[in-house]
Amino acid sequence: MKARLSIFFLLLIVLSNCFAYRASQPYGPSIQNSYEKDFFPKVSQAGVQILVFGDSGSGKPIQMHIAKSMQKVCQKVRCDFGILLGDNFYEVGVSSVEDKQFEEKFEIPYSPLKIKFYPSLGNHDHGYFGLGGNITAQVAYTKKSEYWRMPHLYYNYKVQDVEFIVLDTNNLRDEDEKQLQWFQQTIQKSTAKWVIVYGHHPIYSYGSHGNNPGLAKNVLPQLCERADAYLAGHDHDLQLIQARCGFLQLVSGAAGKLRSTSSGPNSLFSKSAYGFNRVEILGDSMKILFYDKDGNELYQKEVKNRFLERK
Repeated sequence: MKARLSIFFLLLIVLSNCFAYRASQPYGPSIQNSYEKDFFPKVSQAGVQILVFGDSGSGKPIQMHIAKSMQKVCQKVRCDFGILLGDNFYEVGVSSVEDKQFEEKFEIPYSPLKIKFYPSLGNHDHGYFGLGGNITAQVAYTKKSEYWRMPHLYYNYKVQDVEFIVLDTNNLRDEDEKQLQWFQQTIQKSTAKWVIVYGHHPIYSYGSHGNNPGLAKNVLPQLCERADAYLAGHDHDLQLIQARCGFLQLVSGAAGKLRSTSSGPNSLFSKSAYGFNRVEILGDSMKILFYDKDGNELYQKEVKNRFLERK
């Protein structure tokens, strides 16, 4: 009995230390001009074409298979840069910048693409049941990698006439006042023709996790007012949902794990399949394309900029 109590209290101490460490992690938005000129994407050709996927960091053969399919697709069409939608490293994130998972689950599968990636953080990147999850190591790894670009835990950047706003939704589900204030100011100040917001957790989903009331409260009003699309992962499937207020929400969480999903009244596309996406933005149009694990196109949706009449 005494031995069990000792183990119990030891676990409490470990967990409390983990939570204390996570609480002390620094947050701060990026200032684009403070980075070297090639830090953020530079696209000389017309339009922007982005490789998008999430929940990739399983390290299993399926992750490697899908990565090779991405290479095949990006050899046929442009992939200017990549977006990672969180859960970059299963199951408990990384321990430090020296963690071998950076090599095994990012560099080996994705460096052959020869494009820079701009990640967001998932719940597994923060750790699992209080264990692991050195999220600042993912920021610090930026200085070690040619292709990994994560200047802060949440940040923004602009490519041509598209502004990308990257959220750490793990904290925005609750009242993270500092990040929430930054997000509201950033999206309201944006003068870009297109505004794309992304983070790990979807607001709407017909997958296993369902809708997210916290994000619906804290993020949805700003998206309805100013965003053209919201990109997310978390549910291990592929979905495209039309928000009632007009923007498109992508769920792309099937680049390393898979679960069943369903469809609902606001679904445009829904499939339980391993895969990934590309987003093409040119002029007044945006196209979202879905691919399966072998690189075959499953679906595409093209829309006009929904704020054209306002400008």
